Amino acid sequence: MARKLFVLIAILSAVVFAACAAPPTPTPVPPTAVPPTAVPATKAPVATAVPPTSAPTTVPATTAPTTAPTVAPTAVPATKAPVSTGPVRLIGNGALDFSSIDVAYWEQSLKKMGMTVDFKWVDSPDTALRTIIAGAADAYVGSLPSAILAVKNANANVRIIAVNNQATDYVLLSKLEINSIEDLKGKTIGISTPGSAADTIIRTALKQKGFDPASARFVTIGGTSARLTALLAGQIDAAPVHAAEGGNAVTTGKAKVIMSAGESIGVYLQSGMIASGDWIKKDPQAVQQVVDAFIDASRWAGSNKDGYIALSKNLLPKLVDAERVSAYDLYIKAKFWPVNGGLGQEGVDRLLKLEQESGGLPKDLPAQAQWLDDTFVKNYIKTHAVMPGN
Repeated sequence: MARKLFVLIAILSAVVFAACAAPPTPTPVPPTAVPPTAVPATKAPVATAVPPTSAPTTVPATTAPTTAPTVAPTAVPATKAPVSTGPVRLIGNGALDFSSIDVAYWEQSLKKMGMTVDFKWVDSPDTALRTIIAGAADAYVGSLPSAILAVKNANANVRIIAVNNQATDYVLLSKLEINSIEDLKGKTIGISTPGSAADTIIRTALKQKGFDPASARFVTIGGTSARLTALLAGQIDAAPVHAAEGGNAVTTGKAKVIMSAGESIGVYLQSGMIASGDWIKKDPQAVQQVVDAFIDASRWAGSNKDGYIALSKNLLPKLVDAERVSAYDLYIKAKFWPVNGGLGQEGVDRLLKLEQESGGLPKDLPAQAQWLDDTFVKNYIKTHAVMPGN
């Protein structure tokens, strides 16, 4: 036990030293100060489900985007003055894609209010968590199970404080010769990292379809763009990707959708804001305003189709317009964005049930108060109109 504690302290010390050496910058760049060692996950089945010898060594690093293009400030309406000028240090999980235009809008809203925002996109949820635990970031938007596991396995001082995706838009793309889910036995499925949203969601969806994820080989590739590149190059057999990007890939004639995770799973809290407990304690007023803007961004996304698509064209100019429209319509049908913060107990309970059934989370979890804080969502509801929905 002492040896494990010494190793964890050594890792966190290295992160803090590196984070202090790199000044914050508003331009999203991949953090280089965080060491590659993952948060210990001693009981998490997801991480051990990736066979150590199955990852193909021939899959090269690809060109997944790691930064978001700059958005003109005029794209975001002016809002109330900030209670804190920051800097607020935020991380987005993965890379900017059509499903996360609300996150880009949220970032720009905070800047429009006058907050100093240091925002980065990071592929690995473990990296984001280590950065927060070390005090080098305040909050990140990504997979909720990764935060729960960090609390369980490492007693991490982090809390889930809001949700921005209450359904999943992931689809599983495959090579043309794969005709059914059963054909995935023994095949290679590319993911971003073990425990990431792409990994846990697709395992859960396969399990719901009666397919044992352990009968396929899950290998680490990278974000959506990297997985698409590897799939279209024939280096892997299948990959989970977001709906809009999946539609684009299908038009190449080299891939097809073998499963819609959203249809398989139903209601699922795919993504939310995970905050440092130290930040919550130190500056609760700033946290409240960040959460308020976060929920406002979800409401904007779900009620402003033209604005959402227009902003996506600015940020993702290569996406086919027809796919923007079809993906947005899918989001509305699935009630993708929550309107009241997304932390209703029914949704939380369903997330835990699905993750525990699929092996993504263990049965013995810490008390909910140790990894979830709905104070800021409740405060938002006191000062804003309550809308039908979660």
